Amino acid sequence: MKNITAPINNQKGISLISMMVGMVISMLTISASFIVFQHTAQRANTMKIDMQLEGQMASVFLSIQLETHSAGYGITSANAGDNGEMFAQINGGFSELYWRYYDGTAFQCRSFIETINDDGNLEMQWREATNCNGTDNLTAISSWEVAEIAAQFNNRETSLITFDVTAGINCWPYQQGVEADHVQLTVESADNSEHKFQYCITNI
Repeated sequence: MKNITAPINNQKGISLISMMVGMVISMLTISASFIVFQHTAQRANTMKIDMQLEGQMASVFLSIQLETHSAGYGITSANAGDNGEMFAQINGGFSELYWRYYDGTAFQCRSFIETINDDGNLEMQWREATNCNGTDNLTAISSWEVAEIAAQFNNRETSLITFDVTAGINCWPYQQGVEADHVQLTVESADNSEHKFQYCITNI
């Protein structure tokens, strides 16, 4: 029987050049896959941060709505001063909101402020004053103390919220009941103009 095996010097295998080309293609494929994975992970992390921010801001907006409805409660022309029962201001680029009410025995002063904490991050605080009265300018009171931390935002050093207090607005809470002239508090997110809420303060 005749041997049909080709001579060794005529047989062809994988050359060094073919192996190098294959390695380059494999490395390019792996690199592309890694870039796609890294991009996807970054997007997922950004979405997570955005969702956490949205959740915190929603909680803050709701808390402001509930707390500020006490503004002006129990205050009459007989015990009221001339410095207003609610006002907002910008202090050092950060928003502050002040108000007071009378609980039947004493005046209560409250505030919501943005500030930078010791870690260099944005912090929102509920504050109260221990020597509140009905006549002093609320920002002139020296006994403001932190009552509760409303929210903290890591790696954030700029304002996240704005306030506007407007008198003489025809409104009623939750758009129910008979409308009348009251103070209207507008709260808006500094990052998203779609997050804008208006609260009717019926005691003022």
